[in-house]
Amino acid sequence: MQKDKKGKKKNRFGQSYKVVRVLESFYLSNEECMNDVVFTEKHRIKYAVFSHDLPPKMAKGNVKIFHFPILEQSSEKRLFNRQGEIIFDDMVDFIETAKAKGDFILLCSPRGRTRCVLLLTAYMMHKLKMSLGQAMNEIRSHGYEYDLNFD
Repeated sequence: MQKDKKGKKKNRFGQSYKVVRVLESFYLSNEECMNDVVFTEKHRIKYAVFSHDLPPKMAKGNVKIFHFPILEQSSEKRLFNRQGEIIFDDMVDFIETAKAKGDFILLCSPRGRTRCVLLLTAYMMHKLKMSLGQAMNEIRSHGYEYDLNFD
């Protein structure tokens, strides 16, 4: 894993990555965090939702991964897998299983700036009945920098 001049870990895009805890059970970051065994063990992260069109590299340690593909260059908003089956409900079940066991969930994407935030926002709106603005404000209140584009 690369490090910047200050010793902060960097992702494959050369960016230092930030990890933020949101609500009681979630961490947001980029995919490098999923493979940081020291971090995942320290924070009892046993589950990760990885959002990218390509499957994730195998996580190191005992982290179970749910792959949620969101295509970056597509106008199609994907809540379905390639067979046309709804996968948002599967992701919610995956998260609820982790929460029931008292484990923490890492939501991550390659850069950790858009897709992981989108999934947490959708989860918060669905399960916690928050509005879009409330969910985004909750994430922002924890100091997480994101870059959502609703065009």
